[in-house]
Amino acid sequence: MDKLQQNKNHEPLSQKLLDTALKKLRRAVEGNGVDTQLVKIKSYDGYVHCFSTKTCLKLAPVIAKRTEPGKNSIAIPLINENDINVKAATRIHNAVINAGTRESIIQTYTRKDPTKGFAAKSIRMPLETLKQDYVLHQECHTCHKTGKIACQRCASKGTTNCEQCYGQRKTICHHCNGQRFIQNGAQRNTCMHCNGQGKVNCQTCHGQGIVQCAACKSHGHIACVKCAKTGIFSIIHHMDAEATSSFACDEISKIPQDIAVYLKDEKTRKTFTEHAKVTPITSSQNDFTNQTTADTATINTEHQAQQGAQQENLITIPFEVKCPYADVVFDINGREYEGKILGYRPIFMNFPNFIEEMASDGIEKLKKAAKSRQNALENIRKATKFAFIKESLSLTIRNNNAHAFREIKRIYPVGVSDKMVKQTIINIRRSLKNITLMPRLLALGIGSLLALGIYYAYMSYGGDAHIIPPRLWQSQPLAAYGLSTILQASPMLLCFVMASALARFKTRISLQGVLAAQDLNTIKSNLGHVAYAIPFIYISGAALICEFLIKAENLPAWFTLTRQAIFG
Repeated sequence: MDKLQQNKNHEPLSQKLLDTALKKLRRAVEGNGVDTQLVKIKSYDGYVHCFSTKTCLKLAPVIAKRTEPGKNSIAIPLINENDINVKAATRIHNAVINAGTRESIIQTYTRKDPTKGFAAKSIRMPLETLKQDYVLHQECHTCHKTGKIACQRCASKGTTNCEQCYGQRKTICHHCNGQRFIQNGAQRNTCMHCNGQGKVNCQTCHGQGIVQCAACKSHGHIACVKCAKTGIFSIIHHMDAEATSSFACDEISKIPQDIAVYLKDEKTRKTFTEHAKVTPITSSQNDFTNQTTADTATINTEHQAQQGAQQENLITIPFEVKCPYADVVFDINGREYEGKILGYRPIFMNFPNFIEEMASDGIEKLKKAAKSRQNALENIRKATKFAFIKESLSLTIRNNNAHAFREIKRIYPVGVSDKMVKQTIINIRRSLKNITLMPRLLALGIGSLLALGIYYAYMSYGGDAHIIPPRLWQSQPLAAYGLSTILQASPMLLCFVMASALARFKTRISLQGVLAAQDLNTIKSNLGHVAYAIPFIYISGAALICEFLIKAENLPAWFTLTRQAIFG
């Protein structure tokens, strides 16, 4: 039985894999003082590890509650307040056991992942297809199911006291102002409008003393707002669903630690897929069975579904993983080097730095070229007799340090430490600075003279006045000062261009015959300390020009302000 299990979890290494590892090693050794035919595999001990992993999607409902007036007839009705938990559990459970819904959720999760979920990020993913509204109808206690409530304004009478006569039915006569007579010179006449009563019938209530209630329209009651006159209001339970993803490998304790470290997070798992065979177990093989489906497949009623919901509703995406891992002993020119290989595109692990030993003379020559200008070019030429130095030089002059490091490690995945690669790149940069120092200094001198000459001509003839419109100085002075500063600083670019061009030219001339012509067409120059000297010399020279050669009316604002700040 143990042998059967071992055969199931292990497969023999293929000859193709061993040939690939040998080919990569010979490629790294080639040109570094050893004949590639003297590189052989002496022995190996290992096999292809077969194990399974799974990405788990845990489904859970997210319920929000709100109240709306009237009887909602669209949402699914509930029996009682607790019924929402049963309904939500049933919907989640049905999504887990239904093949179509399950497949849709998996496709949503893996849609943008080339690893089909193996290296997908751990996220909380909303499930739009499982959204559902449920409703619980309740009797309105405010109106006692009648849909109407007593009018508070008229106390359910339907009428209110007239606000004009205050329920007195009569108002003061506006002809005699309540005096009952009208003064006509010396004669007093009885008011004919009120017949000498001083009051008349109220025109608002027509002498009734009461008017129709404006709030209830004389009905004595008003519509219940809470239930919208229906006597019922609806409690809406809106159910959203989300899936929380996680990765698991139940067999992680049985696989080598060097493989296990690649399973710790999505970034390392993505790298791992480049070296191992990761195959999702499709629906025809496994039907993406839910982890709890085997125990809960018989759940048919809502009560049973609620019990099943207490378990974890997991959709699992299982993967079959195969990854070679072996101890290998290489024979290189009669010397044995032992280490490990991992993956179908083998990663070399724990091997000694044998290429550093083979190319040690070239590494030393490069160090000398980096330390001293004396014989720097000759030392570089001697160092590039070793392929490691030559290829590092080719990649360094065409790329930034980070990109060069990655490319060198791609070519030399074994035999050279990361520290040595970084130091080699630094030494190459320093060596190139040594052989291009004189051209860079020459460009600094000539470029500075030309740039300051242009500056003097620009300031002497009032360049700002000719280029910058006067309206800009008046409407937007800050923008005008900024444009003026850019124009005055632009000649400094000439120094940078000349220094960079001469440095590239010197590098190209010096390395002809060392590197291929195409490698010398895209040189990225490094100006070194000259890059810091250029703005210092230019600004200092511009200040001297302004101090002794430029008329007062043409002096730039930056110089005037600086001079006042220093000398007061």
